[in-house]
Amino acid sequence: MIESSSLHILIVDDDMPSLITLQRFFHNTDHLITVANNGAEALAILKKGPFDLVISDINMPEMDGIQLVQEGLSNFPSLYFILITGESCVHSFEELTKAGALTCLAKPFRRSELLEIVDWVVSLKRDRKLAPAESIASTDRKQAVRNEKSLWNRDQRFQAIMNSAIDAIILINSRGYITFWNPAAEVIFGYKSHEIIGKDLHSIIAPQKYHKQYETGFMEFVKSGRGVLIGKTTEVMGLRKDQTEFPAELSLSGFKDQDTWHAAGIIRDISVRKQNEKTLLTAHSELERLYQRLNQEYEIAEKVFGKVVRKKEKEEKNVKHFLSAMKDAGGDLFLTASGVPGVRHILLGDFTGHGLSAALGAIPVTSIFYAMAERGYSLKKIASEINNRLKAIMPTGLYFCACMVEWNYKHHIARVLNFGLPVAMLVNASGIIKNRIHSQHLPLGILPEIDREFHYEEINLEHGDCVYLFTDGIVESQNTAGDQLGQERLEQLLTKSQVPEQRFDDICRSINEFRGDAPQLDDMAIAEIKCDTTLDDHPVEGIESISDDVPAILNLSITLHPGAMRADNFIETLTDLLIGTHVAARKQKQNIFLILSELYSNALEHGILRMDTTLKSEPIGFEKYFITRGEKLAALSTGWIKIDMELLVHNTNGRILLQVEDSGRGFDYQSVQMIQPDINALRGRGVYLVRSLCKEVAIEGAGNKVKAIFEW
Repeated sequence: MIESSSLHILIVDDDMPSLITLQRFFHNTDHLITVANNGAEALAILKKGPFDLVISDINMPEMDGIQLVQEGLSNFPSLYFILITGESCVHSFEELTKAGALTCLAKPFRRSELLEIVDWVVSLKRDRKLAPAESIASTDRKQAVRNEKSLWNRDQRFQAIMNSAIDAIILINSRGYITFWNPAAEVIFGYKSHEIIGKDLHSIIAPQKYHKQYETGFMEFVKSGRGVLIGKTTEVMGLRKDQTEFPAELSLSGFKDQDTWHAAGIIRDISVRKQNEKTLLTAHSELERLYQRLNQEYEIAEKVFGKVVRKKEKEEKNVKHFLSAMKDAGGDLFLTASGVPGVRHILLGDFTGHGLSAALGAIPVTSIFYAMAERGYSLKKIASEINNRLKAIMPTGLYFCACMVEWNYKHHIARVLNFGLPVAMLVNASGIIKNRIHSQHLPLGILPEIDREFHYEEINLEHGDCVYLFTDGIVESQNTAGDQLGQERLEQLLTKSQVPEQRFDDICRSINEFRGDAPQLDDMAIAEIKCDTTLDDHPVEGIESISDDVPAILNLSITLHPGAMRADNFIETLTDLLIGTHVAARKQKQNIFLILSELYSNALEHGILRMDTTLKSEPIGFEKYFITRGEKLAALSTGWIKIDMELLVHNTNGRILLQVEDSGRGFDYQSVQMIQPDINALRGRGVYLVRSLCKEVAIEGAGNKVKAIFEW
């Protein structure tokens, strides 16, 4: 007797090679195969039956496949027929199924395609609940075949959807055994369908630590169809065949089949998503760190600007300026200084960037400008020195646009140098633009050595004339509609005001009215220089700028607060700022750096942090010393260190005067100075090193101020 999973199959074909091929398709299967060479022979064999399935070619002599189906069903209504067609077949699929065929296969086809249909017939034979074949009319039989064909098509669509899904789709029965496992599940978990169908789901694809929780929940589900996870999407951990765990997203639902609850789960591997989330979280943390660092840099920059850029006690009567920073520490700079009697130097500048980079650039610009302007250097020499210093210390891409004016208010002459700023304008008392001074030079800090034959724009001034300087933040400022102020509108504002004394305030107010509520996109700066021939503050005549051969002198003063004290490599940067491009000074860079580092470290560690140097008496104490130092520095919120420096260089000789003062309470330096230093000791060698390098070292105040002179 043939098992329920096996079929007795009759294969009919008049072509012997085709017949042999079809017969070989069923090797190693449980099906019983009989063959016939034509339709008449097939009918005779069927009468000796019983048979479950007939697979027949459609084009045969004497009796074709369609006739065989019709004759066969009239005598054996429970038979299933599969027809095989070729390219020359003139019958449609619909015609063949209407004749009674279950389905048809077009040549050529694969063995797997045929066996899949045969498996379907096995399921139809097993599940079909029909009355005995003898009681079924032929029309009823054809209708049953069409119904079964509809079920087959629906099953095929279901399989296509399941097979194309990118998520794992798994079905389990009321015992927790896997009854369906789609291709995506094979990819995600690593198990082939034949390896896992019929196995317990939870014990295979769930990590051990979740087994008890799953068992408890599944018992409740089997009883009522309810559960904590039913109807929800939850993140869980899955277990692959190689025993690696991975994050997954589970959507779970339940359904009833023959009065028992079954579960359907859709599982998505979210490993990539989780990794992306982790990457984003790391990036967010890094951005937060950079944001905090940026805020710290702005804090440093603000203090640098506040200490380096001098604030005059009294506003110059005929020189006005307006600065509006986009952020706390902007990149625009306004400087003015008197040196030679009757001559005033004015500088309006704009650094690329904002914050710390602009602040560090402001240190040498400010120091050079004040030191050289107050000693009567020419505009040409000041610009050249600023350019060379910025080129030496500023990173590539950072430069300084500036407009510099040498105003001889005794002779009513102004010399103007424009390095990349918008057009400067000369406006008379009536509001008429008399002259426009365009930029004819690259910004400072770009070229290694700028042209010494600068093109001065020399203008003669009359009473009431005003020279106006602007940074590009003014010209490019925008209103709420996105329109820029532009050069044309700016000139209209200059000529609009009819009262010279109010013109500067009118311009500033009009620019703010134009912008309205639009955000500020850049730093903005304006300067006004007004000629008043009635003034005679400096009666000395005939003195112009002094010779360019005077030795270069630089004064630099900076105060560091806790935020700046925590910055890395600050002393090295400060050393570079001090020595600049002077060849003779740069040859002494190592000694200058050592002296400055020791004085700064002494002020920080002993004056501010109050460190115990006895920790460094033994090698093992060094680690504890520096750990303690880092902890104290991180927690520091008050205190300051002030560094004053003066550099004098002439030819190959030079001298640096250093003074480092801290806000600490000092120490008994008189008794310490009496102790003979031990150069072999692990501590206390810093001051000895400074004394050995410097011409003079003096400790003053309460021991919290050190002065040193270094010469070469």
